[in-house]
Amino acid sequence: MVQKMSLAALVALAFAGSGKLVAQKDGEAKKPTDKAAAKYIQENKETALLYYHEAKKLHNSIQQLRYLLRAIDEETRYYAAKALAEIGPSALSAVRELTRALYDKSARVRAEATGALARIGPPAKQAVPDLIKRLADEDPQVRGRAVGALRKINSSPEITVPALVKRLEDPGQGGERVANIRLNLVDALGDFGPEAKEATPVLMKLWNESNDLGFKYFTFGALARIKANVDTLIPLCLAILNDPLQEDYYSCAVGALGIIGPQAKEGIPHLLRLFEKCRNLKQPAKAEVIRSTILRALGKMGKEAEEAAVPAIIGYCADRALPSGTRHTAYITLGEIGPSAKAAIPFLIDSLQKREEFNEFSSVIFHALKGIGKEAVKPLINAYLTTSGATKERLIRALGAMGSLAIEAIPFLEMEISNPKYRIAASTAIRRIIPRNP
Repeated sequence: MVQKMSLAALVALAFAGSGKLVAQKDGEAKKPTDKAAAKYIQENKETALLYYHEAKKLHNSIQQLRYLLRAIDEETRYYAAKALAEIGPSALSAVRELTRALYDKSARVRAEATGALARIGPPAKQAVPDLIKRLADEDPQVRGRAVGALRKINSSPEITVPALVKRLEDPGQGGERVANIRLNLVDALGDFGPEAKEATPVLMKLWNESNDLGFKYFTFGALARIKANVDTLIPLCLAILNDPLQEDYYSCAVGALGIIGPQAKEGIPHLLRLFEKCRNLKQPAKAEVIRSTILRALGKMGKEAEEAAVPAIIGYCADRALPSGTRHTAYITLGEIGPSAKAAIPFLIDSLQKREEFNEFSSVIFHALKGIGKEAVKPLINAYLTTSGATKERLIRALGAMGSLAIEAIPFLEMEISNPKYRIAASTAIRRIIPRNP
């Protein structure tokens, strides 16, 4: 018999993420041709029936929690809101009661109700006007959670963006005073992207006035995600990169260029020069952070990185003087650039054939080849057909890592099944290239 499951277990299994039951496919094609098959089907029915009853329990629990949000004592209301937050998206039917709880006299209850609406996410958009009012709540925890909920719901920018901007006003004029909430307000505006363009003047003002490195970093990131005044933002970034006195803000400017992406292609030579300049920085940890940020930014440049950046990144991958972490990120960057990094294919295949390189960087080399795409398949096949021993096995594994892109390698790999030296590697590669039936 099927074991009974707790309500918590059901929530984890049946309501993960979407709040909908997941139909089991086991046994769908089975027919009761014998006792074993009949027993199998019966057990499936019992499991489905168990889920049905547990789902009813969950539904009834939500109904009860909605009622308990109006209880007389604070503790009950608090735990009712907290329980609905734990249930998450499946608690959508409680949005009206949770919205009412935003005005509870207890700050603890208001905070938990706000958190529950955040967990429900975009379907709770009817609560946006009330969450905006909580931005001015007397309790900082409630204000902070209100910002988080507005970010998660990400709806109604026509009223949400002006409200977030208003909270960023000078603290002396009624704006938000708590530093981490101000930072989250900035980040929330960035989440709205181009729909938050009206926030640009305020964010630029904050960037110029703030002396807090973390705050400036988030402000720059938000401006880049909003993609407002790109013609102003890109020159500002480049000016920072070329100013030795702005060393603390290099990562901010580099990160912003990466977020802007191909539009910031004029920054590629500046990024490459800064990468080399990092070799002379006195703080190795800071240099490592800046180099990694540069590589991630170059990875977002796409085709624009083909001519100038790809040869340089190949050099970084091969440079044993660089820290292993930087080289690791460089390999990943080639994959992020994608087909435009095809010039790196010979180098990547050569790296696979070197035992030390393979042992240390195989996963990121596989990532790079797969990111470059189908153009890497034929060179891989040619290299695999002309090698032997451990090198050949490594190239077989690389073909498997290409997935369905390497379908043309199947006839060659099938021939290796009869060879004890390569049977396991070839079989594994074939399984990865040809998707299994669901």
